[in-house]
Amino acid sequence: MNISIWRELLQDYEESVVCDFLEFGWPVGFMPTTLPVFDLRTHRGVILFSEQVTTYLTKEIFLGRVAGSFDTVPFTDGFVVSPLNTVPKRDSAERRVIVDLRWPCGTSVNDGIPSDSFLGEPISLTYPTIDSIVDAVISLGPGCLLYKRDLKKAYRQFSVDPKDYHLLGYTWDNHFYFNTVLTMGLRSAAMACQ
Repeated sequence: MNISIWRELLQDYEESVVCDFLEFGWPVGFMPTTLPVFDLRTHRGVILFSEQVTTYLTKEIFLGRVAGSFDTVPFTDGFVVSPLNTVPKRDSAERRVIVDLRWPCGTSVNDGIPSDSFLGEPISLTYPTIDSIVDAVISLGPGCLLYKRDLKKAYRQFSVDPKDYHLLGYTWDNHFYFNTVLTMGLRSAAMACQ
């Protein structure tokens, strides 16, 4: 959908800044005064499933969600490299490739993203519960319609603010990459989708 249509539809919405995020990229909300540790390691799940990692990166680069491959560090100041890992997908033989933004504990990218605020504003993220759904059905009465949608790759549909690209780096096969969209495991990604 064209951003001008979003701006028109959300002109009276209290949080219309979301239109800026949709147009220019979503800030990850990284706040500390020191950058995380540059870490060239990978986790065991990547070593054991290297073919799936290569296939994943090829596809994500083609779709414009990953930038790379770079022979040298793509940013001269403050590029953060976090380890890659893979985890099994539910009900599938495939594996999900993730950037471990929690590593190393205490100096990771996620350690620099507050869990109770975003860009200085307090936040509280809660997912709908079955009780809240039941309450909605009761209040709307007989004949109401429910709609549930699980968006495949939901995070991967939101661009990251280019000023935060340097926080989403990793290495594979002696090359550097970074995500240009929200990534699974990024502390602020669920809030952005909500």
